[in-house]
Amino acid sequence: MKSFISLCLVLFTTYTAVAQNSYNYAVDLTKADNDELVVTLVCPAVKTKQINFYLPKIVPGTYMNSNYGKYVHDLVATDKNGKALPVNKTDDNTWQISNAHKMHKISYRVEDTWFSEINNKVYSMCGTNFEAGKNFVLNTPGIFGYFENMKNIPFHLSFTKPAGFYGATGLTPTVTSNTKDEFLCDNADHLYDSPIMYSLPDTTTITVGNTEVLVAIYSPKKMA
Repeated sequence: MKSFISLCLVLFTTYTAVAQNSYNYAVDLTKADNDELVVTLVCPAVKTKQINFYLPKIVPGTYMNSNYGKYVHDLVATDKNGKALPVNKTDDNTWQISNAHKMHKISYRVEDTWFSEINNKVYSMCGTNFEAGKNFVLNTPGIFGYFENMKNIPFHLSFTKPAGFYGATGLTPTVTSNTKDEFLCDNADHLYDSPIMYSLPDTTTITVGNTEVLVAIYSPKKMA
């Protein structure tokens, strides 16, 4: 019995350490409203009293400034008791958070880029689309941010999805069901190189050399 209890304590301690050293994001796709999603982040442990939170300004390979932070609204940082911490947006893509060592959670609204009226251009293939109950194109740089000097720790993503929706992506889900998916990315580069499209499944696979390629289509009029 003592050995069993000791093993449980070790596993719990290990899990807690991993959780504190990873980004834990959650998005409920069933609550999309007016082409916007609410994003919540249970933060990795921050040791400094002040830290910057970023959304990417540019995605390598696009040769243009995307300024994804322009699509983020009402960013709030709170401690474990739900008390708001001071947040100052210093430029289009940067939020400076004070008392960051007390931070527990961040939440914000993000609108899609394809149908936004914001005066900013994002390369369409790197953009986002949030069409409630129909289609979600999730190019991850347009949704998920990171902290200063903290790009090289894991990102855990949890999606609540409409029943029957399929997440087409190169990522392998760690958890999947009819209404929920979870994914784990090694770091920010892995995350930002992993787009996801959610819709009712319309997929096929083709083999190119020794590689199996997933092809997913969303065609409202079934013409593709």
